[in-house]
Amino acid sequence: MTGSRACRPSREGFPQRAGPGDKTDPVPPLTFILGNHRSGTTWLYQLLAETGLFSVLTAFHVITWGRDGASPAALGRQLTDQGITARKGDGIAVSPSLPEEYCYILNNHGFKSWLTPESLPLFSQILTVLEDGRPILLKNPWDYAHFPFLAQAFPDARFVFIHRHPFRVIQSAVGVFRAIWSRQQDGYVALLSRRYRRLWANPLTRLIFRWLGTGALGLDVRSISGGVASANQHYVEHHGILDASRRISLRYEDLCADPAGQLQRIFDFLDLGAIPALQTPPRPRASVLMPELSRQAHTLSTKMTGYFSLMGYRPDGTADPTRES
Repeated sequence: MTGSRACRPSREGFPQRAGPGDKTDPVPPLTFILGNHRSGTTWLYQLLAETGLFSVLTAFHVITWGRDGASPAALGRQLTDQGITARKGDGIAVSPSLPEEYCYILNNHGFKSWLTPESLPLFSQILTVLEDGRPILLKNPWDYAHFPFLAQAFPDARFVFIHRHPFRVIQSAVGVFRAIWSRQQDGYVALLSRRYRRLWANPLTRLIFRWLGTGALGLDVRSISGGVASANQHYVEHHGILDASRRISLRYEDLCADPAGQLQRIFDFLDLGAIPALQTPPRPRASVLMPELSRQAHTLSTKMTGYFSLMGYRPDGTADPTRES
């Protein structure tokens, strides 16, 4: 299970994923869900995974990667014993089958959290584990700002981009940051991430991150805002490298308003026919912007003028309902 894999030209309707010298067996297309952290990637991943039509990476894969004799049942008991029932920050229920992002596997093995030429062999192993005849569906917010590399490395892969108003993305990301660096360690993140465990074990590091999350100076807001703005600008400048046959874009706000309609758009894009029946998903939580973010709202909207225009977002924190991505 070594050597990088890349999508090759189609044969019998499916692209071929193989590295140099490997045999090319037909497998269904590879699809990436990409968007900023806290833009709705997890929710979208869950909705698509629940159809049963995709092979997805789960918490079980991430937490037990490389561990012999592991089982979902054993991990489920471990989660119960440790009192881990939901994610901090968003309350999403935690279970071994919760769809997760591959960044943790990469980072746990000493690579960057986004795909690089150096981590492609490890990513090849992830694909091998997930290959079961269904299309492989993966998500990783870290690769939102690096999708041109994915497009080049996997020339037959398809991309589902999800967007959310940047002010809401920033506020949600700040909330999660403050939650996982509060007085109590986040048990679920500790299971997923060796880096988090290592940083938490250092009292000075904990103190610094906790201080950044006090909100007194708004330093965490500034740092996260800069990353969100940079990633969105990168999308504006580079999304055109993917033609319409390889990418689809949707807004979190539209997914909340019409989940069935937006998922059908994705199914049409992936040539999967009609969507199965869905449970009504929760609507987004309306909340007043935190003061430290409100103070930067004008500067941020100016910095992201191109993105706001492209996606139909307004400087007051709302989305134009007449615009569809």
